[in-house]
Amino acid sequence: MSVNALKSLVTASGGLARPNKFAIELPNIPGIDLTNRDLNLLCRTVSMPSKQISTIEKRIGMQTEKIGYGYVIDDVSFSFLMLNDYKVKRYFDAWRKLIIDEDAQTVGYKNDYQHPIIIHQLAVEVPSIGASLGIKVGPISKTVTKSFAPFPQVQVTTPTYSVELINAFPITTSEVAFNNEMDGILEMTVQIAYTNWREIKSSQKTINIDLPGGFQFEATN
Repeated sequence: MSVNALKSLVTASGGLARPNKFAIELPNIPGIDLTNRDLNLLCRTVSMPSKQISTIEKRIGMQTEKIGYGYVIDDVSFSFLMLNDYKVKRYFDAWRKLIIDEDAQTVGYKNDYQHPIIIHQLAVEVPSIGASLGIKVGPISKTVTKSFAPFPQVQVTTPTYSVELINAFPITTSEVAFNNEMDGILEMTVQIAYTNWREIKSSQKTINIDLPGGFQFEATN
């Protein structure tokens, strides 16, 4: 495959997927003042869920082959940066209390604490304008097309692949480990269990505009 063919394929497909272009949608937990935008900003890592086909071996004569009979899913882990107000930890502590109330020694109903969680792979584009110029020299004519971005400070973010974790809830919140590093930062990892996952279609778009003075405007449809 030539370099030009690869470049053409990348361009036609909207560019290469970037690991740092992602977004999450987590539920609102009663009593916790933490927006989904805040959780997105603080989410450092997350993975798209996996799915493995369960198989059994079938033997016919001297030959064996695998036959699928089900599937297995793995938990998904999220890691978050910690702020001094510890709102992220309090968010998951409050969610965990809906599952197990340690003070009252009671267990909640699953319908009361399970929620959908959505993970998006994002693509960022800068709006561009195309212009064509026709050139004719004698019997020879040629059209030159050029696109350019008149407003490079404007970016449009669109989900390209989205999955929903069905009936999700946290099962493990990691320890918060301290150390003597002067420039260290704290992180918290949360392990999420769910019933299954599926791809969903999302038409959500976010427009980011960098304004003078370091200000930024953001709007989501």
